[in-house]
This record gives sequence, structure tokens and C-alpha cells, in this order.
Amino acid sequence: MRRARVALVSLALMAPLAPVAVPLVAHAATCTAQAPGAFPNDPAYAPAENGQAQQTWDSEAWYLYDCIPQDVSATSSDPEGAAGMSVSALWNRSGGAFPYADRGRNDVVVSYMEGGVNWRIPTSCELKDRALLNTGELPWPEDASGKTHGTYDLNGDGVVNVEDYLNDPRVLAADASQPKSPAGGPFLHHVCSGAGTANGAGYAPTDITPEDLIVAFGHCQVVNHLIGPSGCPANGKFDNDGNGYPNDISGWNFDRNTNDPQTEETAYGHAPGLIGDVAGEANNGYAGVGECRGCSIVPIKQGAECMGRADHWAPAILYATDLGATTISSVVVQYAYSSADQAAVDYAYKHGVALALDSNDFD
Repeated sequence: MRRARVALVSLALMAPLAPVAVPLVAHAATCTAQAPGAFPNDPAYAPAENGQAQQTWDSEAWYLYDCIPQDVSATSSDPEGAAGMSVSALWNRSGGAFPYADRGRNDVVVSYMEGGVNWRIPTSCELKDRALLNTGELPWPEDASGKTHGTYDLNGDGVVNVEDYLNDPRVLAADASQPKSPAGGPFLHHVCSGAGTANGAGYAPTDITPEDLIVAFGHCQVVNHLIGPSGCPANGKFDNDGNGYPNDISGWNFDRNTNDPQTEETAYGHAPGLIGDVAGEANNGYAGVGECRGCSIVPIKQGAECMGRADHWAPAILYATDLGATTISSVVVQYAYSSADQAAVDYAYKHGVALALDSNDFD
């Protein structure tokens, strides 16, 4: 439903700009099955095109295609012969003025604002390694022997993410005494172990998530990339990077004013699902793929699930902007719009942030 709504809104915005000479009916380029080894290999990307039984265009990522799905090609058309945004062509480009594939950059930061991320459910496996880590609030990761190596990219894959802390003894020790949901592994949530395959772009099928780092280091003083002299006292609050939000390792919870943006509803899947649409991991043989599959994400919990509050929403916009977000996606049921909200939007706009604000999608 949300994909159809986005498509209709996009068409409505584009309609006034369409040249008059464009024909109403145009030849459509029909999709074909992916070749062996084609990018991406995510099972929900093109199941119908690949001949999977009982699958249709509506169960796949048609909005990314540069072709028309096979089962509707006889009844659908587009001036460019594409069902979607032709992102698939960009991902697999090998000719033209820029003869190389463009599959996204992790310096593009998308801040998603809603009811908080949910690391307890399988949907979030697509997100854990795309989550931006605020290294100003973290010590260098340690290897299994407890040694640092002067870098946040401990595993040397070119991406700083939770996988660099996978064998950190401090993380494992902090998690050992914590309740697990679901249980079954050394980390807080036994969900993603064995989910898909490593993709060479930072993803690994492990259970570690940013919440494990928040439990381990979310109350620590960090000085020169190491735990500081004040250590990690219980309920400690240290604004190590000086941005006004103590120990904000991976986003912020404006609803509870804490550094853990995890939702309190254990089954809540709306926010993780939409974050996956934005920046879900690609080519990892698991689930689907996001539009900006190489982007970094910052989850922000601005209210109780999808309910928005003006006194929380405006600070959340300011926080994301100052954190360096290039895009803010806000999906909340906003029941008020204040002058503070407008000032926050103006501030983000003046800082070059692209804003995608969905105020209410309920009937």
C-alpha cells in the first residue's frame, strides 16, 4: 500500500512537468529473468521475473526496475519503458558517459524518524550493518584478545559498523548479564545469525546490532578513542563528542530522552520495514533491497511508535541535521505543527538537507 501511495504521489508531482508531446501509450521494455550472478541477489528483489511460483509484480521491487514486469507487460506501458526509477540500470551500468556501476555511498546519511528501530525482528537484519556509528562516542574496537589496533575499521573491510566490534570482549561481557530477546546467542538479539551471506560491502550474517554497543559503551567516558579515566559508571552520561546528546552512539530516543532509539513494542515492524525500503542491505542473499542500498542510516525515535509530538519532532530534525544527515525521512502521525517545527524545517533546509516528510497516512 505504501509503495502504491509513493508511486501515485510521485506521478502527481511529475505530471505538470511532462512534455505535451509524450504519447499516452509507449513501447514497454519487458523484464527478463536475472542472469546467474546478477546484482542484486536478494530473493525479494525479482521473484516473479525469475520464475518463482505464485509470485507477481506486486511482491517484488518493481519500483526500482528499468523495465516492465512480465506479468503486466501486455497491459502496462511507460514512456521510458520502465516500471520504476531505473535504479537497476544504475546499479549494473557498464557503458555510456559513466561506464561503471553506481551502487551507493555510505557517506550519504539518511536519518529515519518515527517510533524507533526494532533490532528484535528479522527485518532489522537488513539494517544493522548500515547503521551509522558515532565514533565520537565510541572507543576503538578490540580484537578477541582485548587489543586495539588504532582504527575503527578493525576488520579492514572499508566500512565502520557493528561488525568491527563482533569479537570485542567488552561487548560480550556487557551482554552476558542482559536479558536476551530472542535468546540463543551471546548478543542481545539472536535474530540475524545465518541470515543471508556476507556481501563484501560491510554486511555479515551475525547477531550483533548497535544496541549491543549502546549497552557496552553507552555510559562510558571516551578520551582519545579509548575509555577515559572516569570509566563506565552505572548510569553514566558523557557527552564525548560535545553535541549535547550524551553517548549518542547510534541515534537518539526523544520520547524517553535516552541514547537508545529502540522501540518499546517488541513486534513493531513499521519503522524497520520502511528503513529497509530506504537503505536495506543489497546482494546479501536475504530479504529485499533498499533504494539507497549503500547509504548509512540513523534511527531516531521521536515519539511513541508512529505518533508525533511537536515538542519532540522539532528537536529531532535539528539533531539529525547537526549530526550530518544528508536526508531526513520522517513518517509520523503529527497532530500539531508549531513555529518550532517550522524553524527546524527551515534550519535543515538551509543546511542542504533533503526532507521527505509524511505527516499522516491514516484514514
